[in-house]
Amino acid sequence: MANLVVFTLLLTFAAVTSAGNQCFQITNLVGESSKTQYLKQNDLIGPPGPVGPPGVAGPEGPIGPAGKMPAECSIKLSSMEKRIEELEKSTKKLTENAVGRSCGDYLASDPGMKSGYFLIAPNPKFEAPFKVYCKVGGGHAWTTFGHDSEKEIRAQNCEERFCAKRNVKYNMKLTKIRAIVEKANHCRQYVKFRCMGVVNNWGKEQYWSWTSWDGKKHLNWPEGKGNGMCKCGMTKSCFNKDQKCNCDNNSCDVNTFDDGYVTDKAQLPVIQMAFGDMQKASEKGWHTLGKLECY
Repeated sequence: MANLVVFTLLLTFAAVTSAGNQCFQITNLVGESSKTQYLKQNDLIGPPGPVGPPGVAGPEGPIGPAGKMPAECSIKLSSMEKRIEELEKSTKKLTENAVGRSCGDYLASDPGMKSGYFLIAPNPKFEAPFKVYCKVGGGHAWTTFGHDSEKEIRAQNCEERFCAKRNVKYNMKLTKIRAIVEKANHCRQYVKFRCMGVVNNWGKEQYWSWTSWDGKKHLNWPEGKGNGMCKCGMTKSCFNKDQKCNCDNNSCDVNTFDDGYVTDKAQLPVIQMAFGDMQKASEKGWHTLGKLECY
């Protein structure tokens, strides 16, 4: 009995002190696949140790071959691109239709339209919409264009013909204004000259002129036909009935004026007015140019 106990202790000691022999014996007794299970069952595996530091990153691998889109996805993508293109065209068309080509388009769609600022696009395919003031009145919506000479301005004192020049600066490019004028049914621009001792006609010469958008100088006053002719001269209703203009009375004691509308679309807008016969302090003149209006 004593011998058996001694043998068992020696066997256990050998198993504990010789881990390599123990693993060899377990492998041969139960097989490699059952080794871990055997160790766990006999409490021969301790708790896991701490996680070690990360290793050095390995070298970057080679670039893989380019991926190929499945045929089904390629067809769907092509279909989506066409649909987006169609939607963009539709959106552009809706935007163009939503913006009128003139103030008249807004009045046609809304008879109760009020005067105010609106976006218009006379040439939507070539130019972005721009803002103008629409004046509603007389059954029309007038597209108007302002400038720096709308208020009455004292003309420069000088004697020579056309020496007192007023160049008009509009609040919009002439190309945009002309685009509206060309498409309009009717346009007009009011011109006025108030005078004291200042004539338009002296002998066979004229002292006043106005210039159309194309740079051409005109010697007839608006609504008058022929050089030096004013509106009152056409109806024989001037201050002196045998004269062409009210201002031709040449009296420094009479404050009068000559006015009229330029209505020929080929001549609008007016870009300059010029006057003379104002050398003396008693000879005075004031000019006014209204907004260009079209419908």
